[in-house]
Parts: sequence; structure tokens; C-alpha cells
Amino acid sequence: MASLIDLKTNEIIYLKVKHLFGRLQSAVDNQVEGRQVSRVHASIEWTGSQWDFCDHSRNGSWLSNRQISGGQRTALKNGDTIGFEEGDQNVFKVLELDPPWTLLIDRKRQQKPMKVDPFHVLPSEENPLVSLYYKDQNWFKEKDGVSQLVETGNHIDVDGQSWLFFNPMTSELTQIAVKGQNPIDNISFEFYPSSDLESIEIVGQLGGQRIEFGVRNHNYLLLLLAKAKQTDLENQLPPHQQGWVDVSVLASQMNLDPAHLNIQVYRARKHIMSCLEVSASPEQIITRRSGEMRLAFNKFKICGTVP
Repeated sequence: MASLIDLKTNEIIYLKVKHLFGRLQSAVDNQVEGRQVSRVHASIEWTGSQWDFCDHSRNGSWLSNRQISGGQRTALKNGDTIGFEEGDQNVFKVLELDPPWTLLIDRKRQQKPMKVDPFHVLPSEENPLVSLYYKDQNWFKEKDGVSQLVETGNHIDVDGQSWLFFNPMTSELTQIAVKGQNPIDNISFEFYPSSDLESIEIVGQLGGQRIEFGVRNHNYLLLLLAKAKQTDLENQLPPHQQGWVDVSVLASQMNLDPAHLNIQVYRARKHIMSCLEVSASPEQIITRRSGEMRLAFNKFKICGTVP
């Protein structure tokens, strides 16, 4: 993440990939007052390897007390100061120049900002009450089986903590590395349960490639969801009705309380996603809605002995 400090207010400013400064509040990310300040005066932009400062004004800007103007672009350095009119040259100071990253900012400013992974849970992996995930160039928040779009400035309150969501990215530049182009729907999942269900192995097949998901405790959850979907397929239910299982029924089948069921859902999603060489979101593994969940993928079979 990259940040500045406003030397007049001590406010910390986290930079977007193209961060605008100027007098016109509706057109910029940070409004700057001053008679010599243009409506859109200057910008700081991530190039993919560094942060550049660029002046767009008639009167120029000051970078570490050196005047620059005329569209001049200059690489920023830690400790640089930035000003927008003569006589008031040190308005902001550069604190950090790390690559852009989505953040959760503690609204009380008592903790350091938290980097948000492509699949992130709050307040912890041991108590995953809220999930944040990235899909189709947007971020979503999932709570109690309900997903909604989350944008910069939204508040995320969970377990007595309140966070401010900050996404510096645009659709043209994203920190999520897409490792492949094949959608998850092209993968065939094979379940190999032991006769006593103490051991359940999952194997994936993709274009002749074998993907080993191994034996995990959360595979039992995936197997139960697969069986429910298989039953609905055999009964020829419409696709939108197939596979939904009541959360309380599922928790009873697994002899778990709802909190531990949430942990199993999180671990199953995370493990499958980490094993894939294709882009996937958690709802493409297990889809949730209020009080219910189902296996998201359709290409699967429940087999016997592992080949």
C-alpha cells in the first residue's frame, strides 16, 4: 500500500492507483484549497512498478521544494513532500510507496490497516463470520449466507470491530493474479469415500490433468452437498432448485454447531481454491443463501476406490 500524511491535519491518506488532487471536490480524491490551485491540479499514479507524480495545472506544483509543471511526470520517493502553490509547498509527505492493495482500515485508527486477500474472512479463520471475496472485478461481502457488493468507503462491522473498506484498484489494474483461463466448470470432481466415511479423497480432472485435492476433514461437507445435489438431479428438479441443504440439517448431519460449520465451509472453499490453477471465487465452490447452502459445481461423481 502507498500512503501520504497531510502535514496540516496529520490525516493518513491511502492512494488509489490514480489519485487526483485539486480544488474541484467532485472531480478529485483529495480536495486542496488555494487561489493558485487548479480544479484538477495533479495526480499520483501507479505505473506497475513505481508511483509517479504528475502536474496538470497552470501554476505548477512543488515536489520536495522543487517546482514542476507542464505535465511533467516524476517518480516519487519515500519522504518526498508535495505542495500545490508557492509559499505553501509542504502540504503532504510521502510515508509509504508499496504497490497498491485492498485494505481494511480500523475506523478507530487503533490498529494498522489490514491487507485483504482475494478470499478473506473476519474476524479470524477460527471464527469466520464474514467473508470478503473478489469476483468479476468487484468485491463482495458474504454474511449469514447473503452476499452484497462492497465498495470503497463502506463500513464492515463484525464481532465488535468496525472497518472501513478501501479498494485502490480499477478494472484495468488489479492485484488478483489470474493463474489460468479455464473456468472451474470445466473441472470434473471425483469423490472417493471409504466405506466408513472416515476418509474421503477428492480428485479433479481437467483436460487430462489430474488435480489432487487430497484427504481433508472438510471433504465430508463437500460429499454431503454432492449427495444432496445428486439426489435432486436424479429427481429431475429444476437446476435452480438442485442441491440446496438447510444449514441446521447439515450441521446436525455433521454433528457440528453453526460456528464450526462455518469453519468447515471456509476451509473447504479455501483449500479447493488454493489447489486450482484457474481463477475461482468461493461461491463457485459452495454457494450460500439465507439459511441454506449447496455445492456450486455440477461436474462431479461419487466413486469407489481411489484409482
